[in-house]
Order: sequence, then structure tokens, then C-alpha cells
Amino acid sequence: MDAVASALGANSSTAAIPLHPYYPLEVEIIGYLANESSVLLLLGIFAALVAALLGGTRVIAKMVQPHIQDTELLCVMWFVMSKWPHFTGFLG
Repeated sequence: MDAVASALGANSSTAAIPLHPYYPLEVEIIGYLANESSVLLLLGIFAALVAALLGGTRVIAKMVQPHIQDTELLCVMWFVMSKWPHFTGFLG
């Protein structure tokens, strides 16, 4: 590896650290911020949002239709869960 780097005119102490993980590495991406959160934190936030969304959907569905069947409630929750990313993407 050092032979390749020296043949290309770079050495490990002077090689530039890329600013982002996207190619081409030397291009500056204006406004790029590296993610500093852990995967577990991001998954926890996502799970809390999904639980709040589906819990709220269940409460509203039960208020509107108190005797809703479980299969119909599941369909309503599936519809809301599958449309939620599109709706938030539209608003964001």
C-alpha cells in the first residue's frame, strides 16, 4: 500500500482526509454535516415515532369507529404507516 501511495506522489502523513464519504472525495458538498448520532439512538427515535403514530392511529380509529374489527384496524394502521413517509417527505 505504501508503495502505491508513494508511486502516486502521496504519503500517509500528507494525504488529505476526505470531508465526506461520497465520490468524488475531493469535491466539497456545501452544507454537508456528518452524522454524529449512533445507530441505536436513531433506531430508538424511529421506533418511538412509529409507536406514537400507530398508537395515535389506533386511538383515533377507535373514537371514530368504536366497534372496528381487528383486521380493519390493522388495515388502517398499515395504510397510515405506509403513507406516513410520503406525507412527511412532502411537508419537509
